[in-house]
Amino acid sequence: MADLTERVRPPFAEVGADLVASYGHSGNLAVRGNARAGRVIGSTLVAATGHEWAVISLGHLQEPLQDLDRIPTPTTEHQVRWTPGLVLSIDRRPRAGEVRHTERAVLFRLSPTVVGAFKRDYLDRRGRLDPLRRLGGWGAISSDVARQLGGTWTARSAGVLSIVVKGPNHGGD
Repeated sequence: MADLTERVRPPFAEVGADLVASYGHSGNLAVRGNARAGRVIGSTLVAATGHEWAVISLGHLQEPLQDLDRIPTPTTEHQVRWTPGLVLSIDRRPRAGEVRHTERAVLFRLSPTVVGAFKRDYLDRRGRLDPLRRLGGWGAISSDVARQLGGTWTARSAGVLSIVVKGPNHGGD
């Protein structure tokens, strides 16, 4: 992650954008900039890494995170932890309609470009994640939503997104 942050700083600076934090454990970056900078941020990250990135404004995250907080956690299941998160459209052109729950997650539409999720994590007898009953991570949930609604999606836990929204003085690495 350090190598990536050094490669993107100069092009970001050219458009007045500033890399304010990187969260290496999650692959998230926090970058301060305007709408014009947003387009450059996305293309710079693609050029630096060879794959697509979601460039999402903090304002686009705050309201869905607040909405997610108001939704009750699914019914308790034995040895299951429900982890809340958001699934975000990268290309901003998904199909309209409802999203269906999967074995991995309870899913619900929060807006045309945001799906709320409660990821089902099976726990072992000691209350830790059970490696033998993993249903896939947030990437698998992104794929589930993409199959239903089309387009390209990315998903993160609400905990990680909250750290990004709060900024570098409130956690991260």
